[in-house]
Amino acid sequence: MVVDPQVWAFRDRQSGQGFPGYVDAGVSGARASARAIARWRAGFTDFDPVAAVEDREISSTRGAIAIRVYRPTTPSTGVVTYFHGGGFVVGDLDTSEWHCRALCARSGAVVVSVDYALAPEHPFPAAVHQAYAAVRWVAENLTDVDGATLPLAVAGDSAGAGLATTSAILARDEGGPDLAAQLLVYPMLDPTMSCPSIVENGEGYLLDRATIEWFWAHYLGSTPPSTSPLAAPLGARLDGLAPAVVVTAGFDPFRDEGEKYAELLGEAGVPTRLLRYDSLVHGFMSWAPHVDAAQAAVSDLSAALRDLLLAGR
Repeated sequence: MVVDPQVWAFRDRQSGQGFPGYVDAGVSGARASARAIARWRAGFTDFDPVAAVEDREISSTRGAIAIRVYRPTTPSTGVVTYFHGGGFVVGDLDTSEWHCRALCARSGAVVVSVDYALAPEHPFPAAVHQAYAAVRWVAENLTDVDGATLPLAVAGDSAGAGLATTSAILARDEGGPDLAAQLLVYPMLDPTMSCPSIVENGEGYLLDRATIEWFWAHYLGSTPPSTSPLAAPLGARLDGLAPAVVVTAGFDPFRDEGEKYAELLGEAGVPTRLLRYDSLVHGFMSWAPHVDAAQAAVSDLSAALRDLLLAGR
């Protein structure tokens, strides 16, 4: 198996814009670069249609949190709290705009995108607790639509998938809410970086090992990586969690940790479906409008989420 040639074609197109790399740019420069890339892509990308988009700010014991609510054009299948990627350091509501519109339109769910606190200003466990606070708020405020209680899910990509895992764990341990599903797209879960795919895919496939190390160092600060299962979910107790869809890419440094997590979920008795896309790379949701295989993968994972939501009604 080789990387889909459309990936390399779009990589070259983006590289020609001169966006700086995250590590070289530093934290503020990396965030500016992520926003600039998102704006550039949006200029020539078709977005899935949704009925409405609303920006709000919610209050929680973990501080004010900005959210963006996407509503589908059809009757809702459920409500999904979504956490963006970016290594816990970069990313915001705008960088995940295409992801959330696609997931809303293709799963039929209300999608609530969460602008959680970023490291290094807010190191672990700030994002974990803000993410869970957002899930609780969604459960208390958005699950009742037209008199019917809709099933609730958590979802995310990369670092955001890591926050979806910890939100599911806290929902089990802290008295709810009950979740019908968790969608984990190429999750970032292993701060020890000990899985073979980190070495196998750590150079030359868009997300490199040095950047991953940079992300973890900013996020964990002085916290040893194995201290808490909320920092390293591969070491968490996983029984009693919501049914899961875990998505991996063949040329992703995080491939093996995602697949290990899927295996551990299954061993713990959690209904789990693994979707692996051999020809794709980390971050393929961002590339989907321009890579046919990624576009099909987003439709697949959205359908898998929809199935779990419908089963939870």
